[in-house]
Amino acid sequence: MLNPRILITAAALSAAPASAVPVPGTGLNINAEATLMTAFRFRGVSRSGEDPALQGNAVVGHDSGFYVGAQATTLD
Repeated sequence: MLNPRILITAAALSAAPASAVPVPGTGLNINAEATLMTAFRFRGVSRSGEDPALQGNAVVGHDSGFYVGAQATTLD
């Protein structure tokens, strides 16, 4: 079982809004986000076995409008 203080701290940090970070001189912007969930549910069914789950995503975009992204999770 995870320590409740760790869960509360992680939840507070993950609640902060994400913002793109520009890479000087390249026209690129990087945006990343991590979310800690106490349980992951999809359409009412637990996908994490009622255990906490961590989900992260990252997007790299260019000023031209082109972008690419990736998403990962700790689920089986």
